[in-house]
Amino acid sequence: VLIFVFRTSENEEQILLTHWIPELGGYWHPVAGGIDDLETDDEAALRELREETGFDGTGKLDRRRHFYSYSLSEEPPARRDIYPAGSEQISVACFRLDAPLGWEPSLNFEHDDFRWCGLDEALNLLRWPTVSEALVALSGKAHS
Repeated sequence: VLIFVFRTSENEEQILLTHWIPELGGYWHPVAGGIDDLETDDEAALRELREETGFDGTGKLDRRRHFYSYSLSEEPPARRDIYPAGSEQISVACFRLDAPLGWEPSLNFEHDDFRWCGLDEALNLLRWPTVSEALVALSGKAHS
């Protein structure tokens, strides 16, 4: 799951990006994580949001969703081992959540920084085109 956290500040919509520690890749990304056994996509999104930022998003997930998948071969070997034998694709459910103005994340051990970005800045910082496409889809704005 991916969770794009938005807020509006001074008439500008901002998106929260978190920076993964170098041991986990050292790149900017939205809140993200896997789905535990017997968890729904929504439950996983809320759990990951709480674990990574301290925010309780219960009842705040937007109804809009975006989905994409990518090849398991794109994952580092150590990560490939956590998926069931025979898996070839990873499916990702993407969510939007609007946070209140003034809220700031309390990051867990997986992250060393965060920033609130406008759409263009966020798109320039994101590592993968599929994540950028999901952000544009959930922002509801056209991007040039």
